[in-house]
Amino acid sequence: MKKYLIALFVFPILLCASEESDFSSLQALYEKKQWDVLVRSAPLMEKNYPESIFTKEVLFFAGVSYFHMDDPDLANDYLTKFLEKEGSSPHFEEALHYKYFIAEKFEKGYYGHLWGVSALPRLESMWQEAYQLYDEVISTIPRSEFAAKAMFRKASMYLQEDLFSESVEGFSQLIRKFSNNPLAQESFIQIMKVYKRQIKVEYLDPKWYEFALLNKKKFDEIYPSSSLKGQMEEAMLEIIDLYAEEVYKSALFFEKKKKYISATMYLETLIAKYPSSKYATLAVQKVAAYNLDQFKELQNTPQSSILIGAE
Repeated sequence: MKKYLIALFVFPILLCASEESDFSSLQALYEKKQWDVLVRSAPLMEKNYPESIFTKEVLFFAGVSYFHMDDPDLANDYLTKFLEKEGSSPHFEEALHYKYFIAEKFEKGYYGHLWGVSALPRLESMWQEAYQLYDEVISTIPRSEFAAKAMFRKASMYLQEDLFSESVEGFSQLIRKFSNNPLAQESFIQIMKVYKRQIKVEYLDPKWYEFALLNKKKFDEIYPSSSLKGQMEEAMLEIIDLYAEEVYKSALFFEKKKKYISATMYLETLIAKYPSSKYATLAVQKVAAYNLDQFKELQNTPQSSILIGAE
């Protein structure tokens, strides 16, 4: 009976010592960055000591190891289990940083293992998972630098999918929440790219030109000394050129038909409305090059009949 009582008290102590020893070994592997050994050892400790106070950290070690072994979908699974497990951890924010890096890999075209099984081939698109991970970072550490980065990447993904309103709202939200972050200034530039793309898709809807002007005005007001000022000017000029080019093409159409009055009216409209466009210089040259004899008819033509295409 005495031996039984001694065993009853000593066995838990030995078990606890074994847990701590195994965890110390895993921690040493983590510090030495021996990722391949860790991914084999960590699941064993998780299985052997499911209720251990050390298991939460073991899940983190496994997640980081899989990430560095280029298995981000498996890394994400372990980091998710780590974050869901009760108890505090000094690795809490670091785990979310890794979640952000995993989302970047998913966004850039990484294909995950089918059904999340490491033995199966990588055939599953993780694009939608990238959205979810960015949202997780934004909602969990909302005031962090990684939240700003996640908002920027998410808005960029919307642009890639031609989800224009979602993209503009994403970049605008970043500007409102992180106005002092360099990504806020970059977001103004990205909004110009959204408008440029939208102009091409929606065939020169004039409202996007006005929105682009307002975006540039707001950028200039908030960041008058920004190092991105040149990029903003260039982005605005690219948009202006899209509209000016269309007017210029109309002028060339009438020129080809030898309707120089109409061609000139288009060119003069271009010069007046888009003077900073590269097509404005071409328009001035065109008007100057036209033979003045071709306009003598204007002297005998009533003003009411001088309409575009009326020659």
